[in-house]
Amino acid sequence: EKPRVLVIDREAGIGKPEFRALDQAFDVVAVHSISKALTLLRDSQFTGVYVDASQLSAARWVGMIIQAEEILDAISDGVAVVDPDLRIIWSNPEFLSLTDTQGSAVGQRFYQVLQEAEILGPDPCPFTSAVASRGAASTNLKIKGNRYLRVTVTPVFDVSHTLTHLIALTREITDETQQQLRVNAIAQAGDELADLTPEELSQMGVEERSDLLKYNITRHMKSLMGLDFIEIRLVEKNTGKLTPLLSEGMSPIAANRELFARKENNGVTGLVAATGQSYLCPDTTKDPIYIEGAENARSSLTVPLIYHGTVIGTLNVESPQPDSFDDRDRQFLEIYARNIAGALNTLELLQAEKAVTANASIQAISREVALPLDDIITDAITILDRYAGHDDDIISRLRHLLYRAREIRGIIQKVGLTIAPPAKPSGGQASKFA
Repeated sequence: EKPRVLVIDREAGIGKPEFRALDQAFDVVAVHSISKALTLLRDSQFTGVYVDASQLSAARWVGMIIQAEEILDAISDGVAVVDPDLRIIWSNPEFLSLTDTQGSAVGQRFYQVLQEAEILGPDPCPFTSAVASRGAASTNLKIKGNRYLRVTVTPVFDVSHTLTHLIALTREITDETQQQLRVNAIAQAGDELADLTPEELSQMGVEERSDLLKYNITRHMKSLMGLDFIEIRLVEKNTGKLTPLLSEGMSPIAANRELFARKENNGVTGLVAATGQSYLCPDTTKDPIYIEGAENARSSLTVPLIYHGTVIGTLNVESPQPDSFDDRDRQFLEIYARNIAGALNTLELLQAEKAVTANASIQAISREVALPLDDIITDAITILDRYAGHDDDIISRLRHLLYRAREIRGIIQKVGLTIAPPAKPSGGQASKFA
């Protein structure tokens, strides 16, 4: 068989002398249009291409087209050209990698090749929007395998302003989308830490609220970040001592270890509490600052609990695998730590509010009880003064009444109230029974 040669001749026919010479040695396939030549070059094998010198400008244009296609094949974004009915005319390999299509996707509808495609928005139909606006329109898609795409559609019109085709640029955004979803989940979990209804607050004591907070923290760390080794310590304002609030999976020695918010000799936790800066330890066996927390831990991440610019504690997580944490984990943990700090402050305010409310109630009781009690004691002393030496039975009962009144006053004084002593009546017996 003769080798095949593609002849591009937009003007003359195959009857040219040079073409007849080619025909003797080659199997000549002649075309009169660049588009036809491109189609044949894509679908068939040729030994060479012959272009007449008068057609070199067209040949250069073909070269640019082929070069552009090579570039589109090499870029990391998926590209698909579709007709007005959204049937694919051409696509590059990257777009095909997003589909389950074996071979070419030509002739299939755009959304059909992207299996289980779910439009997430913001544009419900970028193709329609692009045609209507005569400009680019974008939206996000979720496809099979929990993969996320950003699709940008650009319409192409001919000289008569008729839509000829649309170019869909698809970029995979799975990693950044999952990261954002995780941030949102962590932020939502943080909002739930101390989110209690007034009824729940009224029924729960301080210890119960604290236990609920610790339970939610442990649950979120395990479900959202897959962490089993957690420790939270709070800074005592006067001493700087780091008091354990929560210890999950830490060794007994580590859980009971005395630590202070100091840069030296207090491990990573003390350093973070002192500086207010997060600390990532990729390999605990090579870090001189690290002090063992969980048994056989190989990496750790510690972030400060900061409220209104003040370090109020630390949150430490550890893993049995080296290099388990990266900068994204640090960001996630810092977001969650801010919510923990806010929740702890809320609990502290609730505790203070409860104490103030209780004190106000006691003060109200004092105001209601103090004056009548004073009157009772004063009247009893006056009566004793008058009945002294007359009726022993009445005097005995009055003495018992005074004893009970003073006992009640003593109980109120023990809870922090001071009841003004009754005015001393005149008479010789007043000092005897005061």
